[in-house]
Amino acid sequence: MRAPGRGQVDVELVEAVGAAAPAVERGADWRELVRRVPRRAWTVVAGVVVLTLGAGGFVEWRAERAQTSRLERIEGLTGSLAAPLTDVWEAPGEGVIGIIGDVLVLYGPEGEGVLGVGLDDGAPRWERSPGGSFGCWFVRGDGGTRAGWWQGPVDVLEPGSAVLACVDSVPFEGVSFPNVVTGSGGASALGPQSEVSVLDPASGAILRRLVLPGSGHPTQIEDSVVAVGLDAEDRLVGSRWSLLTGELAWEYTGPNVGRVAGVSMWSDTETMTWEAGDVSVTLDSRTGDAIDPPSEGEPGESELDRFTLPDGGTAVSSVIDGTGVELTVTDADGTPRFTTTGHAFEPLVDDGTAPHTMLVQPSGGAGIMAVDARTGEDLWRSATPRWASPVVLAGRVVLREKDRVAAVDVHTGETVWEHDDHEPDAGGGLVTDGRTVLILARVDGQTSLVARDVETGEQLWRIPSPVDAGALQPLRDGRVLLSGSRRTVLLAP
Repeated sequence: MRAPGRGQVDVELVEAVGAAAPAVERGADWRELVRRVPRRAWTVVAGVVVLTLGAGGFVEWRAERAQTSRLERIEGLTGSLAAPLTDVWEAPGEGVIGIIGDVLVLYGPEGEGVLGVGLDDGAPRWERSPGGSFGCWFVRGDGGTRAGWWQGPVDVLEPGSAVLACVDSVPFEGVSFPNVVTGSGGASALGPQSEVSVLDPASGAILRRLVLPGSGHPTQIEDSVVAVGLDAEDRLVGSRWSLLTGELAWEYTGPNVGRVAGVSMWSDTETMTWEAGDVSVTLDSRTGDAIDPPSEGEPGESELDRFTLPDGGTAVSSVIDGTGVELTVTDADGTPRFTTTGHAFEPLVDDGTAPHTMLVQPSGGAGIMAVDARTGEDLWRSATPRWASPVVLAGRVVLREKDRVAAVDVHTGETVWEHDDHEPDAGGGLVTDGRTVLILARVDGQTSLVARDVETGEQLWRIPSPVDAGALQPLRDGRVLLSGSRRTVLLAP
């Protein structure tokens, strides 16, 4: 070999006979790897991915279908509130009295009289000036009644199944109406006395007017009206009339009690008591006979309301001796379950997420409480008050007040969410589609329709309200009536 020079080194070469040269590794090419995967394997992988995604989507679809099916069985829900509602029509008058056939009956503009408008188009059907100063209500042929301004869903009655009764006051002297029915007490120099106008709510035709003897304000009992007051000779007089037929059930003439002040009167389905100073008269409201009042110390009972529980039981709230409120719960066959204090109230909507739980207004206390509807055991108490009837949805009791809306856990009573940024006196009512609650609220001086998620309280949308103040009422077909500011608006999804 040549001798090494500058920058050169000696190298010894060794020849290995029969040995293979070492392989040189290259970085793997992913495209080459992909090409090596059999087509059948790719088909299997693709099928697995599709099945996985499809299974997840199918489970979600099934859950949504189950939720939708469950909500369809719940009474009192509106149509979808996922998007803002739109105005269908606007009509004069405010205060929903009821619906018969395709006629919506409202209190008239400026609070005078009553009128009927088309339920689908808001077009006027009839208007009557008499009636309504002291309230109107539907009297059904089966004896049931429905007063205006009720918060729950508005039932649509069949034409001919009910009459409309409206109470006004009229002066005693010179009373003269066609088709007037009066008691033997006649007219007097006293005033005012009560007149009940009975109308056909479908056509507005006046069926009869009942001018009641005496100066007392009438009380509605079942399908009749009862009144007790003084006549021109300072005698205590009373009568009971059928609102459906105009027939006189009984008439009462009692002693001369003189001109008295500080008159009070109270009644229930069985008795009526008139009291002034040392004079007190109690009448049997069915017969008109004078009966002995409850003995001193013996509690008098006046029923406030009753409703049927989901399990078939009955909850009855009554005022006892004019002081406290007592709650009695019985089985469907009348067997007593328990008696406690407080006023039970029925939710506007109940989705069944709180079985055997009954909501109660504590007697003489603020807030709400829950009791076991089977035993009467106190479950929880919350300081959150209620201004209107709540809804029970998704394990929440959503409560509306004048200046806020809140939700409490139906099992614990703990507040889940609350929004108290509303200004008072925007209106009342609360409607829901089962997922969202809609209220009328005034925020930053603007009256708006505000929709919130039931579970989180998150505001989903808010739009200006077509009325400054009013009340929301759901219809059975999913639409919503907004009544206030001397007009009524029909809203729909």
